[in-house]
Amino acid sequence: SVNRTQYLLDEGDDLLLDEVNPDEEMAILDQLLELQHHDNEYEKKHKSNEEHLKEVEGELEEQEGMLLQLKESLKVYHTLKARYEVLMGEVQQLEAEKKNLAEQLEKAVVDPSK
Repeated sequence: SVNRTQYLLDEGDDLLLDEVNPDEEMAILDQLLELQHHDNEYEKKHKSNEEHLKEVEGELEEQEGMLLQLKESLKVYHTLKARYEVLMGEVQQLEAEKKNLAEQLEKAVVDPSK
């Protein structure tokens, strides 16, 4: 029984060897190599895309930081602008008061009785 099994296995091997076509095997190997090549190319491209994505993310973070600084600068600018406008209003009031006092002084010099 063991001999019979061995005989069948040997016969099966012989049959497989008879069915082997070197051209087909080479074509299969070529296809496998091509698939491996495409897989490697995909991995390279994927890695390149990931690196580019990290680079873009870094640039975005940098720009976000710059925008936050700009936002703070604009807040300071608006605060200073509001103070400037208040001070200009006070200056205009003081100029009007100065003009009024100068007119009163001129009237007093012209007519000391008033």
